[in-house]
Formats: sequence, C-alpha cells, structure tokens
Amino acid sequence: MEKETSTLLGPLMADSLEENDSIVREYIISNGGSDIIDDKYISSILGDERVVISGVRGTGKTMILKVANEVIKKDLDYKLHYINEWDLDERDKKILPVFISFSGFKDEVSLQDESTLVDGEVRSIREIFRSYFFITILQEILGTIKNLKLDEEVEFNFFGLRTKFGIKKEIDKAIRDFKRKGFQEIVTCRKNGIDSGIKIKAFEGALNLGSTTEVKEILLNDMQKVSLFKETTDSICKTYGFDKVMFLFDEVHYLRYLQSEFFDTLFGFRGYNRIGYAISIYPAFMDYGDRFDIPDDAKEVPVSNTLYKPTKDDFERHLLNLLENRIKTYSKFKSIFDIITESVLKQLIVMLNGNPRMLLQCVDYLYRNNGQGKVSDFNQSEILDIANKWYVEYYKKQAKRYKTSPERAKQFLNVITDRLKSYNVRNEKATVFFALSDEICDEYTETIDLLVYSRIIEKIKLSSFGGQEGIKGVLYSLTPIVGCYYSIFTNKQISALPECVKYCIDKDNKIQFSSSVRFNREVGTINKNDCPRAEEGNCVDYKCKGTYSENWTICPFTGMSLKVIKKTSREIDINVLDLSDRLMKRLREANINTLHDIISNGKSGLQKIQYIKQVRANMIYDLTKEYIDDNL
Repeated sequence: MEKETSTLLGPLMADSLEENDSIVREYIISNGGSDIIDDKYISSILGDERVVISGVRGTGKTMILKVANEVIKKDLDYKLHYINEWDLDERDKKILPVFISFSGFKDEVSLQDESTLVDGEVRSIREIFRSYFFITILQEILGTIKNLKLDEEVEFNFFGLRTKFGIKKEIDKAIRDFKRKGFQEIVTCRKNGIDSGIKIKAFEGALNLGSTTEVKEILLNDMQKVSLFKETTDSICKTYGFDKVMFLFDEVHYLRYLQSEFFDTLFGFRGYNRIGYAISIYPAFMDYGDRFDIPDDAKEVPVSNTLYKPTKDDFERHLLNLLENRIKTYSKFKSIFDIITESVLKQLIVMLNGNPRMLLQCVDYLYRNNGQGKVSDFNQSEILDIANKWYVEYYKKQAKRYKTSPERAKQFLNVITDRLKSYNVRNEKATVFFALSDEICDEYTETIDLLVYSRIIEKIKLSSFGGQEGIKGVLYSLTPIVGCYYSIFTNKQISALPECVKYCIDKDNKIQFSSSVRFNREVGTINKNDCPRAEEGNCVDYKCKGTYSENWTICPFTGMSLKVIKKTSREIDINVLDLSDRLMKRLREANINTLHDIISNGKSGLQKIQYIKQVRANMIYDLTKEYIDDNL
C-alpha cells in the first residue's frame, strides 16, 4: 500500500493551519482546563503589553501566537459590532491583532550572508530593513482591518500623507518591488546615488494635509522614520477606535543577522502605549550563537519542551486530545486508538518529552512503517532510526550555530549517558534527570544551548546539590528516546518508562555533576578544529584553534582560502523531503525538481498541481522551509 504523509494527522507545523476557529479547537490548553482565556500562555499575551515566548522547536510557539491572534480578533469583533460603546468601561480595550511571520524572509528579501557585505553596506542594509519592516507592518494592519470588514472610506494620516484605505494598493506595489529587487540591488542603488524606484505615491482620491508643503509621495528613506511610523499608527488607531495594536511576531530567527535591527526597533517603542507585541524565539535564538537582550520592558514566558510535566497525573490527556482532534479532522478514523494502542501512545509521549510536533511526526512514522496497520508495539530499530534521524544527526548539523563542535557535544553526552546508564543498572526505577553545577553550566554554555535547541536535553528547574558546600546548579532531563539510543535503560525499564519518569521526578532521583574539574577530566581533551575547510579534509594547520573568526576569508596561518561554497536550494533535489511516492511523482510531472522550485511556486502554486490541495501544499512548503533553515 502506498505510504502517505499528510492525510492521517494533518500538518506537523502550525504554519500550515489556517487562522480560524479550528486553530483554537486544536490548541492544547496548558492548565488542563477548558477556558482558553485562562491558559497560562494565552493569558500572558492578553495580560501583558510585551511578551517573549521562548522555547525549542515543536513546543507550540507558533500555535500560541496564532491562537492569541484569533482570541484577540474575536474580542475586537465583538466590541466593534455586537456591544454598545456605552456598555464598555475603561478596562475594555479594543486591541487590533496583527500576526506577522518572517518565515521565508531570507529567500524573499534578505541577503543570504552578512560576510558578503562591507561595513558601510551593513549600515545601509539595516536602515533599508527598518523601512521594509515598518511598511510591512502597516500593510498587515490594513489587511487585518479589511478582513474585519471595517469602513474603508475614512481618512487617516499615512507617513504624512492624508489618505484613505485605497493607499493599500500602493503599499502592496512597493513591497512587491522591494522583494523583486532585494537588498543587494537596493544597497547598490544607494551607493551609486540612483533612485531605487521604491516609493508610495498618492493614489487617485488622496487628500493633502492642507499645509504649504503637499505630500505627494513617500520615499524609501521616509519609511524608516520612527516618528512618522508612530504618527501613522496613532492616526489609524484614532480613526478606527483602537486602543492599541498587538503585533504577534513569529519565526524571528529567519531574519538572520538583521535580528539585531529588529530588536533595536522594538527598544524604540518603550513608553509608546499604542504598540504591544508577543515574539516567538528560541532559548538561545540568534544565528551562530550571537545573543541580544530582549527589550527590558518585555516579559519572557518560556514554553518548556516537557510542556506536560510528568508530575501532573493527567499530563498525557492534553496530547491525547490533540491527536484525537487531528485524527477526526484529517483522516477516515474515528479515534486515535484505531491506529495505535493507548499504552504505546503514552509511552511515546514520555519518550519524546511531550513535544507536540515530534509526537505527531512519530505516530505518523510508526503507522506508515507498520504498513498502515494499527501500531501495538515498536521495535528497537525504529527507535534507533527516530533518535538518530531527528535528534543525533540534527545536533551535528546545528553545532556551528553555537560556536561548538559535534565532537565536543558528543563527548559531553557520553559523560551524561554513561553516568545515567550506571545509575539505572543499580536502580529499579530508571531516571533521565541530571543536575549540573553553575560552574559546569558556565563552562559548557554553548554545548548545552546546542543540545537544548536540538531537543536532546531540557532545562527543568534550578537545583540545589545539598550538603555544606551549598552548590547551586540546574536540573536537566535527557530526552528518553535519545537515552534509548545510548542504551541507558534495561528492556524492563523501557516498558515501564512512564511510571519510572513520574516516580523519579516526584522523588527527585537524579545524578549530580558538581565538580567542574572531574567533569572536564571525564569529557577529556578534544582536538577541536573549527576551520570551515576541515569537513572537506583541506585544513592543514591547527594553529588557529580557538582563534578562528568567521569573518576571515584567508587563513592567517596558511594563506589558504576559507571560502566555503555551499549548495543552494537550486541544487538540492526534492527527494531530501522524504515525501510519498505519489507526491514526488506529481511534483516532478509539474517540473518541480528542486527546493527552489517549491519556494518559487509558493503554496498557491503547489495547490494548482493535481492531487495537491491546501493541506498537502502547506505541508510540502513548510517542510521545504524547515529543511532550508536547518541545512543551508
């Protein structure tokens, strides 16, 4: 029977879910209740003006933002259309939600690599980005107003131009021109004193401000002015009766090196009460390990990988509800237990650390691997395949982001897993918990960040080691399926893993690493070579160990070129996406053979292909985006 990837449980990523009531229905409420308003993540966005939602991939950050968007939109619609103004008090705020995802930003607008720029160009790029950022935000504001079916004939001030809603057509055109040209061409135009041609002209029927200087067009330089952006936001809010605009920024990591400019812009909104925002980020979220402080008026709300803690008696119930909703929506089955037994499913939830996306992916994988028959067990080879493909190989590819090496991470993991294995041999109840002293955490920050990002370990809480020394540290858990890969459990312990994990966290059963000296001795001396040519076997000198800079183009010790030529999306075949045979055939028949072909066609283009409708198109597009982000 031909395997399928999209009809069983629906999209694996929230980006593929349309923004409507179904999103709210598919959201797993974190507190176990039924009222979405009381959910700790949604309530943090509704209750605070500025929030940063942090967590590793697959924990539901995008889902949180999309659900918050729907909740705020529904509240605004009610206050605008279904209740009298005099029945509202000063606590009833009219908030306009605007969801903005930067997924695909580097493909559509940005340069691939900052290293291709000289210093003067970096400054220009950041100024141009601010123009793009502001104009995109305003485009989304007007688009949201249109979707809410509000009056489009009223007047407002747009960057000094007194105009009406029809200005949106000019904004759309400017953004299309921006994406078509790209940053490099626009920077080149600025350097050569050439007009880039990106401007917003007053459309027919626009009004002037009645001043001596009539505003007829808004140039690219005008679009980056914070004062004009605030004036425009004020005018739109007053015109439509909004108290503020709540921006929901997703996939900020796609901004790459321009993240610093994004956060600098947000710093500029301090004290400005017309704007609130929620941002989804990774715990250590900047490309290649660079870190920027979040705005000091923002509250950070972490979304744990182990979102449903084993300390809760019903922690499985939330994920079971997710799967039940998905199976009824996207498949012919009436219950998730038609395709997998309850005992196996609960075991998977624990083995995958409760990560929603990984659970969807794993159930789908086991079902297809079982010939689309009911999953009543899983074998060792399947577990090893999952752990290797989705965890071990993943962290190896991501090591450079965190200024560490795969070898260092591997040896770090070996120390942890060897000690866990030794503990589990001696004790009936297996543990996956380990505590690292603050000293060890400081010394191995980059490696720990890498392993957290790759979902291999998870920070649980601050920890005390007890005793007279008063050693402080952090409690972590090793994702159990990775523990299986490293053979830290006996067969008996694997079958009883849910009970073991619950027992150990309740009893605080863990291994402890308090001595930095001993830990370093166990890790051992690593012959680390960060040269970008090392993987090619062309690095001939280790003198630069510890001093290598990514800005080098020539090795100062050998004179060797350090330029790395990477494959582009135009050169990578679609077979890397592991799609079904039928989908591959349909794509190739439509002359779509590379990742670039998928990105160029977009979701709407993919939907024109026979057999590929909205759900499949979204799934293919998002898988492609994820592959490009991980590997290119």
